[in-house]
Amino acid sequence: MHRVLPLLGQLQRSQLSVQALTRLGSVYLFLLASATDAEHLPYIALQGMLLAVPYTLLESLVGRPMAADLVPTHWDLESWARRAAATAMLPVGAVAYVSAYIALPQASHLDRLVVVAPVLLQLPIEALFWAAGRTRSRREANLIPQLTAVGVLVGGAILAAANVRLDAAAIPGQLAVLGWLLIRRPAARGVRPGIRETLRVGTVYLITAIADLSYAVALPSVAGAAAGQGAIVVVRAMDLAFGPFHVALSATTREDIVAGRRIRWLTGPRVLTAGALLTVTAVLLASDWVRELLAPDLARLGTAVVATYCGYKGLLMVSTWLATRHMIWAVPSQFLISGIGSRVVAFGGLGVVVGWVTKTPQLFAVLLVAEAFVVAWFLYRMYRTRGAPDEPTQHEGEHMVWDGPNHTPSPSPSPPVSRRAALIGGAVAAGLGTAAIGAAAARGGGLTTPEDAYNVREHGAAGDGSTDDTESIQRAIDAARETGGIVFFPPGTYLTGRLILHSRVHLRGAGGDASVLRLRPGANSAIVESDGFEKLTGGHADVGITLFSIRDLALDGNSEQNPEGGYGLRVYGYGYELTEVIVFNCREDGIYSEWGPTGALPGRSHQMEARLTSVRSHSNGGYGINFNGPHDSMFLNCLAFQNRAAGFRMGGDAHGSLMVSCHAWGIEQNLAFELSSPSISCMNCYADIHGGVGVRIARNDCRWVGGLVLGYNHEPDQEIGIQLVPGTTRYEPAGTVIDTKIINCATAAVDFGADRGLSVVRATLSQPGVPDNNGQPRAGTGKGWIGTPAPTTQVEITNGLGNNEKNLVVQPAFDLRAQQAPARPGAETVRIFAREVGGRTQLCALFPSGAVQVLATEP
Repeated sequence: MHRVLPLLGQLQRSQLSVQALTRLGSVYLFLLASATDAEHLPYIALQGMLLAVPYTLLESLVGRPMAADLVPTHWDLESWARRAAATAMLPVGAVAYVSAYIALPQASHLDRLVVVAPVLLQLPIEALFWAAGRTRSRREANLIPQLTAVGVLVGGAILAAANVRLDAAAIPGQLAVLGWLLIRRPAARGVRPGIRETLRVGTVYLITAIADLSYAVALPSVAGAAAGQGAIVVVRAMDLAFGPFHVALSATTREDIVAGRRIRWLTGPRVLTAGALLTVTAVLLASDWVRELLAPDLARLGTAVVATYCGYKGLLMVSTWLATRHMIWAVPSQFLISGIGSRVVAFGGLGVVVGWVTKTPQLFAVLLVAEAFVVAWFLYRMYRTRGAPDEPTQHEGEHMVWDGPNHTPSPSPSPPVSRRAALIGGAVAAGLGTAAIGAAAARGGGLTTPEDAYNVREHGAAGDGSTDDTESIQRAIDAARETGGIVFFPPGTYLTGRLILHSRVHLRGAGGDASVLRLRPGANSAIVESDGFEKLTGGHADVGITLFSIRDLALDGNSEQNPEGGYGLRVYGYGYELTEVIVFNCREDGIYSEWGPTGALPGRSHQMEARLTSVRSHSNGGYGINFNGPHDSMFLNCLAFQNRAAGFRMGGDAHGSLMVSCHAWGIEQNLAFELSSPSISCMNCYADIHGGVGVRIARNDCRWVGGLVLGYNHEPDQEIGIQLVPGTTRYEPAGTVIDTKIINCATAAVDFGADRGLSVVRATLSQPGVPDNNGQPRAGTGKGWIGTPAPTTQVEITNGLGNNEKNLVVQPAFDLRAQQAPARPGAETVRIFAREVGGRTQLCALFPSGAVQVLATEP
């Protein structure tokens, strides 16, 4: 124990412990939010990036001037540090809020203020940390950031347990530390400098720090604006993954600043930093599990994309070391040029991001190339400003005295960098950049097409089945609205309320039921609804959304928790596509579609028809698919089963639509196909019923050709294969065409009850009837038909009737109207015709010779 305690004390006094605890707090808070507060995860990611502002700004205003021996010895350092923090408060707050406004456009003012508050509170904490390094012991100075980090850990746990937003987790601990700093006994008194003197001491470092901070603030803002909020989360997750590396790098930098001109190239912290970089890189590239743990969006990036960002971190390490060494040795004016120049290069990269980047892989590639140019720039500047010996003189490291504004210290010029060292460093930087870019190019950027879309996870959606993702998903849809695009749903269950869909927006899932949109409890609405649906439905307007699609998604209506209503999809629009969509468990219809006009192609459109392919709708409280337009649409391989109303209802303005190889079935589904719009064609479709009606036709010119109607000889309920019922006018249904096979319908194969004629009904039957106890068909079951066909309807019903005496029916064959004698027929032909003679109709045969044989005369 007597050896452990001194070791712990030494660790507490090291910068490594400070940086480790600070980084641990950031990682802990990010992972905690990822697991319990996904709604505020983008806010926490941005907040973590903005906290670089107080760290860097106060290091430049307080830490670096003390390292360069520019601070007068007679100053009250703690008063100077507090004044520096107070001076920075207003501009930092404004910049942080603007950054939050740009990166989080959907956030409220309160949300942005919560993001900014910890950034402002960290300013005086960081300032007093640097001052305490000179006025108090190293132990007491390090205790300030260490206690702040512990406050983040404790505050995050408490807020998570209380289900309170985690982006406020740092605030209680920061307030406690500030209270302690304000009530403790002050250090030795001295002269309190004014604001001008406070800023003048670190003017050069402040300017370069502002340039650095402008880049640090602009990076997440530009990334969020260009590549979506998901890019902020991914960048922050990668930064947290490199936590050990950043701890070592920050510790190295601060140790260098404290050492001043006693700085050495080869130190333990530098070796530790390089080792941490290589270790984190290897883990990230090798482990999908680690990437998934940090952020699901990160897990979906290819290894080449991750390698690109790792290369960027390597170059960042080199540029940070070069910049720190150059700052300590160079004349301030020289370092000012170098610092500003490096930021010009970096901002050039951001300019490329604004003009070119739309996705995360592109962002990483630009960061890598820009940092390679920064390394090259610092190597060039150090080579140009060489001239002082590497070894410090006897005066180096001594505390310099500044007697007033007319006396300024004269730091020595920077140490030389040999041409060989510059060439080697440049080669290393170029090699890292080239390798990473080459890997990314070889792998095609590491992303597939769906991940190049508007990823709902990048807009804050959790997909965990419990978080309300409505706002996050709607943000992704709205982002794709302006120019059109794909909105991608990675695997998961997304709890949502009503989502408004717009033209040229395409919703894509991961296939099957891997990506599920579940209606949140109490929403009692549609899951997805077209823009303006409530206003347009029933109005027969020629507007509505168009050229959109939904593919590889499942829509769960969650009817148990939505007792007052609910739909899967409600659309007023045209020219759209649904493919591999599953809709189920809705309180009302699974899919409802409508479009009113009866004209042809709408203006400025590529198609009018909707196309539904491999759509499945089942277990809904209303219709499986209630289709009321657009007309002339197409259904292929669609399935509807176990719905309370019909499986497929073709009504309203659905006329002219074509259904091919569609199937409807179900014990609870009493109607398979309802054709309530004119000219609906069903080709090779399958109606499978257990009681009820297979196909119900109410309008003119509908067709059921091929396919099968299958019953289960179900009693005591009615069970009819094909039924003709009254339409909207007294002349409907007429012109029906039926050519199919009908099996096992207990009541009848065909019900002609409302037939209005001009139809053709051909059916091959297998109608054994419902068997009695002796295996014989019960009387009145298994009929070929019920009702009476209209006189102008041609009927051919054959085979397998329970009533065997009616095994063949042709009724009627045709009607003949009386006419004048027709022209003679050709050779070996007889022409049958009717004529009226003496007020009586005769049926006659006309032969090629012109002879007429009267076959029958009206009595």
